[in-house]
Amino acid sequence: MKKTNKREQEAHAEMSESSVEASDSDGYEDNINDDNEDLHERDHLSQPNKDGPPVKRPKLNTGHLHRPPTSEELNNLKEAENLFHSSLFRMQITELLNEVTIKSKRKGQIDAFLHQLKDELLSLPAGKEHDLSSQKWVQKKKVKVPLVQTPLRVKGNFQFLTPSAVKVVGSYLLGTCIRPNPHVDIAVQIPKDCLQAKDHLNQRYLRKRALYLTHVAAHLQHSQIIDELKFTYHHGNHMKPILVVTPSEKLGKHFQVCIHTCLEESSFKLNRFHICKNNVRRHWFLAEPGSEDPTEGQENEPPTPHYNTAILQDMTMDKHLQFLHQAIDDSAGVKEGIALLRVWLHQRELDVGYGSFSAFILSMYVCYLLKKKKLNGMMSSYQIMRNTLLNLSAEDAWCTQGLSLLDLKTPADSHRPSLAEFCSVFEVVFVDPTGYVNLCAGMNKQTIQRVCHEAKVSIRCLETSTVDSFELLFMTPVPFIRKFDHILHLSNLQNLKSSCKKFGIEDTLLDHSGNYLNCCLSRLLQLLEKSLGKRVDLIACQPDQTQQWDLSENPPDWDSVKKISFGLLLNQEFATSILEKGPAADISEASSFREFWGGKSELRRFQDGSICEAVVWPSQTLAERRQVCGRIARHILHRHAGLPREDTIFIGGQLNSLLCFPQRTKKPAIAYGTGEEQHLDILRSYDELCKQLRSLKDLPLNITSIQGTDPVFRFADVFPAMPATFKAATKLDGNRQIPIPDKACPPWTKTMKVVCIMEGSGKWPENHEAIRRLKAAIHIKLGELIHEQHDLTTSNTHQTRGTYT
Repeated sequence: MKKTNKREQEAHAEMSESSVEASDSDGYEDNINDDNEDLHERDHLSQPNKDGPPVKRPKLNTGHLHRPPTSEELNNLKEAENLFHSSLFRMQITELLNEVTIKSKRKGQIDAFLHQLKDELLSLPAGKEHDLSSQKWVQKKKVKVPLVQTPLRVKGNFQFLTPSAVKVVGSYLLGTCIRPNPHVDIAVQIPKDCLQAKDHLNQRYLRKRALYLTHVAAHLQHSQIIDELKFTYHHGNHMKPILVVTPSEKLGKHFQVCIHTCLEESSFKLNRFHICKNNVRRHWFLAEPGSEDPTEGQENEPPTPHYNTAILQDMTMDKHLQFLHQAIDDSAGVKEGIALLRVWLHQRELDVGYGSFSAFILSMYVCYLLKKKKLNGMMSSYQIMRNTLLNLSAEDAWCTQGLSLLDLKTPADSHRPSLAEFCSVFEVVFVDPTGYVNLCAGMNKQTIQRVCHEAKVSIRCLETSTVDSFELLFMTPVPFIRKFDHILHLSNLQNLKSSCKKFGIEDTLLDHSGNYLNCCLSRLLQLLEKSLGKRVDLIACQPDQTQQWDLSENPPDWDSVKKISFGLLLNQEFATSILEKGPAADISEASSFREFWGGKSELRRFQDGSICEAVVWPSQTLAERRQVCGRIARHILHRHAGLPREDTIFIGGQLNSLLCFPQRTKKPAIAYGTGEEQHLDILRSYDELCKQLRSLKDLPLNITSIQGTDPVFRFADVFPAMPATFKAATKLDGNRQIPIPDKACPPWTKTMKVVCIMEGSGKWPENHEAIRRLKAAIHIKLGELIHEQHDLTTSNTHQTRGTYT
């Protein structure tokens, strides 16, 4: 007995030693080992002591279970009730923020790398002066200029000088950067001495900006702290390339650094880039002889608002950062709310590509709501997120009146454009604090409509208690192809070059540096929106994913884009409408209606006696009516944009062939389609049969209810039955149709099950076999009455079920 106790004590000692060693490694293992020790101790105490009296089990202290909640716990419960959707929602948001927020350890690594990178950038040596048109010196560095230079000939000189400043900008500095794969933005300030007096003209600054990045990349590619360097376009803008830096070793798996270029505030006057001014001369862009005097012939030149905005963004980058810093720096709730909204944007792919609703625009919009007192810094992250979505869902001034961050106390400036001027030039207007830059210059009306639509859907989810709103808002991806009902692809995009002439927008090519895709996109969306009308609730263009390329590769241009995709969110009430009713024939709007629709428009008399222009898309089946949107899009794009019909690919009915019933003749008597019409025919026959059954006389028991249990009655049958057409190939033998020997056997027709519920009666027998026989008698009687009173052919199977045709 003593040996046994000694062995037990040694085993317990070994277990305790192992638990102590494990507790030194990790806190989580600490808790597990403590629990194991407690359990072992309880087991040891529960065992009887054979050498002496039994050991008493210690009493558990349960007083803390009935203790009233502390003031801190009460405050947390009250905050969860007042500031959050629910306590569960609060815990989910807290956990999500912990997952997407950059940890302090990682921030230390990022800061250390940024200091090293900043030192390398500030130590770059100055270069020699070169002509802007002659770029042979770039070839020696084995780095391609990340800009499409069309035309190549341009006046001016370029000399690389050491950056005047290197600053960390963007969401990382503000504390709203989120994981995974965070991008830290650095702004390299180009010295004023690198610029010349007329560099705002004819893409000179944009080329110097690209050459400056090229020189930086050529030196950094030999750095030991950098693993990889690539170029990309900032938010898909071909005029704004940036340099993406991947740190060496393991750091490159956790973050990347984007190097931007910016200008000193005094580099140019802001009024030189007024949205109504021209800074790209037509004769230079078209390689025609002429002068580059900034004042000569300017009144006859088209304005270049997008080109001007691209330069203004570099000049006002520091002011935008200061504005954001002053607005949200002191509020942790605002920062966390912006982080939640960024997750919401990313899950819906709303922050991708050119003209997207980027995280920067989102942050500025939150500051706009703070300025308008619709938000305040004391709100929780959930309240910031919910109120921002609520204002987005109800905001309709983006495209009509415009939004502005300009302080009313700012001194008046006659050179500053007004909101009315912004609205006359851009589709979406959101003016920055300087009053010169439209933050949504590249955005089209359909993009902001989709953002507002998604905000409305999200608010409905938050207001519905039966829906897991956290899962739908933050955890479920909503990719473009899943969001929309129908997808429209445009291929062979080189045809859009001729579309610019048909639209009469050749001058806008100057504004977009020759990018005909961006020039035509708004017109294509307007055509689709006007032609489809009430059939769709929402139209959007899928943004092109911004790609990266190596330093030795040429930058991708607009000719490399293979297709443009449009999404159509259908209105269920009007999506299958085949009629487009126009104005009356005797008013002036009728001519514009005929001009828009072309030969498809015709005069028609309607039931109310009116004679109007109308467009009809003939369709026999519902399957054909579902393709009306595709037919309209092909016709309109071919007529107004000159796009071949075969280049417009409509994704919406490719699987219809799987639901089509094989026809026995080339010209079938019944238009089957995908079965919807046959479902309706069967339901009409079923309703008629129900009336006939209820009208039967001399039944032993009255019918109280009739229910169709076959899948066809709930529109769930893949191939609904066709009408029985076997009378010509059969002869009647009593109540049965018998095939004729010398003719083909008639096709099989599926029977559909219908349950008739009879009225209750106390005369039913208790024996199971007697009930079966009585049911069979009722079936026989029911078949005879149907045949006698309604002349329907009936038959009874061995299972005593009647079949009526």
